Formats: sequence, C-alpha cells, structure tokens
Amino acid sequence: MYKRSLLVLSLLFSATIHAASFDCKKASTPHEKLICANPELSAADAQMGQAYRSAVKAFALKGFIQANQRGWLASYRLCGALDACLEQVKERTLELNDFSDASVYSDIDEPTFFADAAMLIFYERGTQSFVRLFGNWMPDAYMDPDKIKGYPHDGFICDEQLALSQIGDKLVSNEDPTVSFAFGASSVQMDGFVSCNARTGFADGTYTRM
Repeated sequence: MYKRSLLVLSLLFSATIHAASFDCKKASTPHEKLICANPELSAADAQMGQAYRSAVKAFALKGFIQANQRGWLASYRLCGALDACLEQVKERTLELNDFSDASVYSDIDEPTFFADAAMLIFYERGTQSFVRLFGNWMPDAYMDPDKIKGYPHDGFICDEQLALSQIGDKLVSNEDPTVSFAFGASSVQMDGFVSCNARTGFADGTYTRM
C-alpha cells in the first residue's frame, strides 16, 4: 500500500512537471521557472499550448498563428508577477480559441499570412459578435531600412477589435455606427474607416473569404 501511494504521488508530480506547454526539465529563465513552480499557472500555460496547436490547424491563413504567437510570447515573458501572468495566459487562451472558430476574410488571394495584407477575423464570444482587424503592416519611417525585421519585431500594424451588433442585414460596430460589414456568398464588404495608429488603418473594401 505504501509503495502504491508513492507511485501515485510520483505520477502526480511527474504530470505537474510536464503540465506546462514546454518541458519543465529544460526550464532556464525566471519566467519558465515561475510557470513550472506554480501548478495553476503551469496548467493554464498547458491549456494555452493546446489552444495554440488547435488554432494552428484551424486558422484559414497559414503562418498567422505562429507569427502572432511570437509577438505575444515577447510580452508574456515580461509579465512578472504570478497574477499578471495568469491573467495574460488565460486571455491568450480565449484569443486562440476565437481564432480556431473564426471566419477569415482577406484582400489577398492565397491562404498564406502576410503582415502587410489586410485581414478581417469574425468570431463570437457567447452572444456577442466581434471582428478583429489585423494587418496592413507599415515600416517605421525613422528606422534604418537595413535593420527593419518586419512583423512582429517592429513597424506598425493594425490590430483592432470591434464589438458588433446586427442591424438589418449588416453587422455594425458598436463603437462607430459608420463602420459596417455586409456579407455575400464568398466575401464581405466593409464600409467606413477604422484608424489603428498614426501609420495604418482599415478602409472601405471588399474582402474574400479564405
């Protein structure tokens, strides 16, 4: 009985060690050690890892999830305190689940992600509809062109989320009713303008479903 209890405890400890989205035996940074030392954060990180793998398979434009994850990880590694890290990884898991279930429209004609292309990502959380406007990357005009690496390292990219309401046959932005989306069989027509930052935004246009 004693040996059996030790075996169960050993298996539980082993499961905890490997619960994170990476191998805790190889944890070397303070951030990785924080994840592996805390069962709740480790479990949340593992759940995020599973959501990431599902999103990679499901998302219509290949390469987007991987590139977007690299940008997110740069911020996640700086979360610092346990509570902040937990909040960040749980929100990321929701985002990745949104990406898995999303309908994706773009102004390019091939199913591969390019940061300078425009992408409309439609999804729902509960009863609320959203669109995420992503892309239209522009280089930083003040940087040395030879040192620009592109998204997600530098430059300016549009990344705006809008809550939407159904009005007639269109989805309309709750924040700005002049911005609306009308769906056809294989495309969506965006009317209005959304400014993301000083360098980029989204304007009127027809976007093809991927």
